[in-house]
Amino acid sequence: MNTNQLNEIVKIVKSDMDKLNIPYENDVPIVINKRLSRSLGRCKYRCGVAFLIELSEVIIASELQELKNTICHELIHSACPYDNHGGMWLAYANKMTRNSEYTITRLHDTKGLNQELLKAKEQSYKYKVTCKCGCTIKQKRKTDFIKNIEKFDGKSKYWRCSKCKSDEWKLETL
Repeated sequence: MNTNQLNEIVKIVKSDMDKLNIPYENDVPIVINKRLSRSLGRCKYRCGVAFLIELSEVIIASELQELKNTICHELIHSACPYDNHGGMWLAYANKMTRNSEYTITRLHDTKGLNQELLKAKEQSYKYKVTCKCGCTIKQKRKTDFIKNIEKFDGKSKYWRCSKCKSDEWKLETL
């Protein structure tokens, strides 16, 4: 997909949002970020000045409706930058879902996504760290977190599991 095609899709999404009086920041640049692997898109708010929406390769190569849903999701973030997925964002997302063909959710479903690209992204992880409660973290590079677990033989001096608060980890190289 080229930039012109993406811009046309963005125009359609904005038009659909206008029909329902859902606000958004009009001059938001939308770019493709090849490094996004854990999300389909993100809306960055830069120093209280400007927004930037980044879309993953996976969503660009997926079904048109999934792409439109993701663009709409991120544009709604531009209307309420400090709300994350809170009350105002949720109200706009629900309004869009109830009154149009869009399905705006906080998390994505992988059904309409490009499965080959998803699998390739999944295979790019080099490390898998698992807590004793079963929480799993995947890393693409040897971060300080990974180095710390190696250094202290499965224990972490600085990091704890957010679910069970344990400092014991099992490291696997994939």
